[in-house]
Amino acid sequence: MNNKVIEYIKANGTQRNPVLSYKITEATGVGGVAIRRAVNKARCEGIPICSCGEGYFYSKDKSQIINTIQSLVNRTISVEKAVEGLLKTLNTIESEE
Repeated sequence: MNNKVIEYIKANGTQRNPVLSYKITEATGVGGVAIRRAVNKARCEGIPICSCGEGYFYSKDKSQIINTIQSLVNRTISVEKAVEGLLKTLNTIESEE
């Protein structure tokens, strides 16, 4: 995990003042994909990094964590629908052999 990213979010991100990815990049030199991977890994390890439309923040507030969980669930549902749509398309395309 990129500890610089998580430490920056913990030190600078609050619900009232979340940090955007570009600010994290400016401060740490870590790019967007690596930031998302670091946040995901931290969350998988139980570190409460929350997010909203304005960026990332560290929180131990249950309601903020629940909001982030719901956002992740909604994104998962959206991705599953996209996969289903692509599978339908795949089934209509003839193989190129």
